[in-house]
Amino acid sequence: ALRQFLRPEFLGRVDEIIVFNQLTKEDYENILKTFPDTRSIMLGRGAVSNPALFREIQGGGKITTGEMIEFTEILKDKYNAILSSDKFTMHKLKEIWLLMMWNFPDEEKILKIVRRTESLTELLRAIHSLPEI
Repeated sequence: ALRQFLRPEFLGRVDEIIVFNQLTKEDYENILKTFPDTRSIMLGRGAVSNPALFREIQGGGKITTGEMIEFTEILKDKYNAILSSDKFTMHKLKEIWLLMMWNFPDEEKILKIVRRTESLTELLRAIHSLPEI
């Protein structure tokens, strides 16, 4: 499929391209099993949706809702210090939580709040109401 879009001299430099929107530990392990010569994997959005992905890959425990909330609170404080605006901070956190919500597939009501909110307070209230995963 890539041959239709890329020039031959570029294709010679590419062995395989695999794109994931939400890479999990299991995906990571399957890639290494399927493509044993893989030297590196870009985790991208997988690391945003699950900040403990690196820990899981190294054999540690899965992320908890409490850790996700704690991570959010740290980001909130850092963003507010830099951006000096609840509105800008809310938008940054909203981007992250739209990915983190993949960890809560049954929480459609909270996802809707995350998508639609224009308030940092409302966003944080919704996040703090998430069940433990």
